[in-house]
Amino acid sequence: MSDTNNGWPNKDRPGVPLNPERDGWHWLSAMYYDDPIGPPVACFWEAKLERWPRLQDKPGNYPVSRGFCYLSPVATPAEIAAKDARIAELEAALNDAKQHFVADEPLKAFVEICAALTGGKDG
Repeated sequence: MSDTNNGWPNKDRPGVPLNPERDGWHWLSAMYYDDPIGPPVACFWEAKLERWPRLQDKPGNYPVSRGFCYLSPVATPAEIAAKDARIAELEAALNDAKQHFVADEPLKAFVEICAALTGGKDG
């Protein structure tokens, strides 16, 4: 095996997830040598005992770091909703900007936008 960290957030504590002080679900992927194989697996981290119950880790012993790579925490519904709202906001801004450049006279629209941005000053 190479000296890579397999995605674990803390190189000094492989097998310990991001925010280890909180219970929660995290995405892991099985490893074959240094290559992730198969689909990601959602695994639960038990903070109080510092272990992965599903993977039968014992507290303070993380063999999971040798057989799995860490991908990320599983997003909560609130985090997903916030990201969806931000995406919708950015899409609306993009669509608004597109309207200025899909005009019959794109150059004229460009000049008007530049004038608006510079307060109508030339050059």
